[in-house]
Amino acid sequence: MNKFKLPDLQLKILRELYLNSRVTYKELGRKLGVSSVTCYNKIQEMTKNNIIRNFTVDINHKKLGYTLEVLLELKVKRGLPRPVALKIHKLPHVEDVWEITGDTDLIVRAYFKDVDELNDFLHILGNNYPEIENVITHVVLGSYKNPEPWF
Repeated sequence: MNKFKLPDLQLKILRELYLNSRVTYKELGRKLGVSSVTCYNKIQEMTKNNIIRNFTVDINHKKLGYTLEVLLELKVKRGLPRPVALKIHKLPHVEDVWEITGDTDLIVRAYFKDVDELNDFLHILGNNYPEIENVITHVVLGSYKNPEPWF
């Protein structure tokens, strides 16, 4: 693993982008006491070095009618977590698939409009992915994101 210490200015830029990724270079420069060109160049450098991977949006799934956020724990046949993850991460409803350590092999985060849609999805997994040995379903009741950067 490549470890290096990020310069203070770049960390400050990342923290500001974490709070508001739509901030302009001009506003960012004003907040940090540097020019907008400096901010632009640092962001381009961090993007090139894969420190910043994406500029994205945080979508409210409930406003789109997807009222169920679900975490699925999947136990798969030995040696098959990655191949299964690479198949199911592209399925409708799936946002994330994490390969993990512990008693289960994968955790899947997915969104559904209702229990019937979730049930249909579980049947698809059971009928089309024989390498999945067990599924434990968790419905998310609440989610709490740290409003401050974690770094």
